[in-house]
Amino acid sequence: MRLLSLLLGLCIAMVLSVNSSAEAACSGSGTTWNCTAGSTISDVQSAINGSSDGTTITFQSGSYNWSSGTINLSNSKGVTLICATQQACDVTQGTNTMIQLYFSGTNTKFYRISGFDFNGTGVCGTCIWFYGNGTLTQFRIDHNRWTGYNSSTADAAALVFLGSNANSAQCSGVIDHNTVQTVADNMIVKNWCGQNGFNVANPDTKGTSQNVFVEDNTFIISNGGSAVACVDGAINHSTVVRYNKSTNCRGFDTHGMPHGGVTNFEVYRNNMTKTAGGMQDGYRLVLNQGAGTMFVWDNVATVVGTISGSALNFIHYRDQGANSGMYGICDGSNSVDGNTQSAATHRGYPCLNQPGRKEAGGTPKWGKLSPIAAFLNRTNGGTKIDLEFSCPWSGTQYCAQHVQENRDYYNALSAASQTSSTFPFNGTVGIGHGTLANRPTTCTHTTAPGGDNGGGVMYWATDQGSWNRSGDGRGSGVLYRCSTTNTWTVYYTPYTYPHPLTSGGGGGTGGTTPPPAPTNLTVR
Repeated sequence: MRLLSLLLGLCIAMVLSVNSSAEAACSGSGTTWNCTAGSTISDVQSAINGSSDGTTITFQSGSYNWSSGTINLSNSKGVTLICATQQACDVTQGTNTMIQLYFSGTNTKFYRISGFDFNGTGVCGTCIWFYGNGTLTQFRIDHNRWTGYNSSTADAAALVFLGSNANSAQCSGVIDHNTVQTVADNMIVKNWCGQNGFNVANPDTKGTSQNVFVEDNTFIISNGGSAVACVDGAINHSTVVRYNKSTNCRGFDTHGMPHGGVTNFEVYRNNMTKTAGGMQDGYRLVLNQGAGTMFVWDNVATVVGTISGSALNFIHYRDQGANSGMYGICDGSNSVDGNTQSAATHRGYPCLNQPGRKEAGGTPKWGKLSPIAAFLNRTNGGTKIDLEFSCPWSGTQYCAQHVQENRDYYNALSAASQTSSTFPFNGTVGIGHGTLANRPTTCTHTTAPGGDNGGGVMYWATDQGSWNRSGDGRGSGVLYRCSTTNTWTVYYTPYTYPHPLTSGGGGGTGGTTPPPAPTNLTVR
């Protein structure tokens, strides 16, 4: 009898085990679907295929093995993949592309991936990959956690990869409130979502929704070196990196002319710590490798010892021939450049898509002067950090002719705010900051060689604007430029923070209703 009971118990356990495995699947209809723990990539794909536009697929807490295969999202219908309890869906990934979307045309659908705990078993190729030919207007990747991923220097290796070098596209969306914890360097966000080419019409994206926003994330690398940046971009991308906390990241980078350039790069109000691994002095915490418009402001750096003079740094590849890429050196003889006379003085200036330039609808093809601005950056001890333009090239080079401070880029004059309309910033060089009432009444405008009037000193008015709606006490602010002598004009206002797509929390706590489709989009 005892033996019979034991055998009966074993049979029941085996049946329960089989049933449990068989029931690990997704079910639902229309816009409401649910997936039990253990659901496979195939199960999730079936749910997506059977769902309607705007569906929410909710995943129950538990383990999921997605180490082989790819979940393909649909260009014709938006979807939210969300864990019922934030970061309680434990997903194992291999080297596969785990979630992928190929978009085309003007895609106004809403895509969201929220609340998962992703565990890597090696180097992912493209963990989450959105790419295509066209415009992707809204996506959100939020409240996820990534652990266990190994370092990789491969171009396409990233936890979140946008765009490709084979497509021309525009991406707008937000990557927010994620946590990444790894031992070695990882490319966390790579934005290649841009116009693949240089002599093309790109919109002016600074301060607009037409960027990829990386905000309110926590990046922790226990022994970061110098292999790859945490956030990187190329192919004429537009990226905003704001309100993040990074520990031992290689930095926030963007690539220049040989790598496709940059349309817009904004890096502000981040806390960046570098105390382990390589570059502990903060070398190149922010780096622009030579193109487009950039705004770097109100970042705080914590490093070992004295901070590097190149903590905030940019270069220009086309200053020198060997590193200049497909268009060659900018020297006054290349038809893609402005070639202001005399060539012996200006050496091709303005160069096609050089630092401090943005493309202006394709006319002129070398772009309009749109100076780079850096202000309010400091160490945790309060030391001002300036943006450095460096010239690392040997042999013949034309750094001094192509990029000049107080024309192509501007630094803060002082770490101190204005106490009057003349001190410490009097409107002659650099950038000042303080209340609008203390802005100088006179200012110096700069007309670049060739007659471009895009230059001029700047002033950050701390009591203007209403874009910061977080209630964090840090205020908003608006950047003015001296557009003509003694005339101030608004030059740059950051986009709404928090990003409108971040309404609602992550992991089943709300915010799954897609927001209204954005308006006034520019398709390129």
